[in-house]
Amino acid sequence: YGRILPETFLQAFSHGAINVHFSLLPKYRGAAPVNWAIAGGEIKTGVTTMQMDAGLDTGGIFLQKETEIGADENAIELMERLSLLGADLLSETLVMYDELVPQPQTNSEATFAPMMKKEDGLIDWNRAAEEISNRVRGFQPFPTAHTKFQGKKLTIWKSRVEGRGLRVESGEVLEAKGDKFIVGCGQNSVLSVEELQLEGKRRMPIKDFLNGIKVQTREKLE
Repeated sequence: YGRILPETFLQAFSHGAINVHFSLLPKYRGAAPVNWAIAGGEIKTGVTTMQMDAGLDTGGIFLQKETEIGADENAIELMERLSLLGADLLSETLVMYDELVPQPQTNSEATFAPMMKKEDGLIDWNRAAEEISNRVRGFQPFPTAHTKFQGKKLTIWKSRVEGRGLRVESGEVLEAKGDKFIVGCGQNSVLSVEELQLEGKRRMPIKDFLNGIKVQTREKLE
């Protein structure tokens, strides 16, 4: 649910209202905590049960459960895991409710995860390859990490950091043959694109893409 409930509504319930939030509050308050946690390069996250108040995920914390984020895990996969984790934590919270005292959040430690916008997905090739790869994983299923290739939208679904070159041009195709599609990124870092989707085409692995599309080395992604 993407709206803040008014305090008058929350006060209508004698025991208040409980929310399950998909982060370790006070980190990643807001509408898209899973996406921004992965995009931000976090290696762990979790779920929180909290007493709802009139603020944006600012209520007192009942319980939290932590989990690691897999190195290749995307936001869709992590959301599925957190849904199960959150259901268990909510059940635990309800069983223990009479014994729990909601603990205030430390506002100075808060970070925010605003609702995703389409423009968030546009790849800035001046970023380091690791940052771009994190955004590829984090910006699924929306807005997806995308760029322009030969005048068409190119969505990248899977990638990995290849390493660093001596000197590379951001957004420049360094290699495109077989199952390799290597792109230069910021800080002389290199990204290997493994699965993508050209506008009007199906999602496919790199080998299938390169079998049907001619890509020149030194061609630019924008």
